Amino acid sequence: MLIEIATDMIKINNQIEFRVVGGGNIPAIQLPNLKFVGYVDDLRTEILKATICLMPFPKNAVCGGARNKFCDYVALGKTVVTTTEGLRGMKVLTDNQNCLVANTVTEMAITIQDLFENRGKILQIEREVFLIRNFFSWEERARKVESIFRRLTLK
Repeated sequence: MLIEIATDMIKINNQIEFRVVGGGNIPAIQLPNLKFVGYVDDLRTEILKATICLMPFPKNAVCGGARNKFCDYVALGKTVVTTTEGLRGMKVLTDNQNCLVANTVTEMAITIQDLFENRGKILQIEREVFLIRNFFSWEERARKVESIFRRLTLK
């Protein structure tokens, strides 16, 4: 889906660049606005460089592990544009409050362009994300797991 979004964005706004960080196969298609960075030593720094983060999953995606990326994005206070599938299971997130939902390639491109033109909307969502960021921080998750283990071992 990202290749299609990047293709649409070239027509709408050629100033927007997409960066894909992490492993996996690099598609044969080469687009001037789509860069495959590969593995990085410091994922946090790469995420913080982004203006917005995308979770463009189609309805038939099986992406449980990919939601870890979503957690990282939110924990770092980023505005995330996702599909409904990317949002599944992320109960603390609400469309147009602390994330944005766009389900088609066209909706994604329009949403990205809207954010490009309206940086205030990014800041507004980031303020809301800031309020829930600890829900997705690994430190907070570790504390909750530790608490569960302590309760179980004290019985």
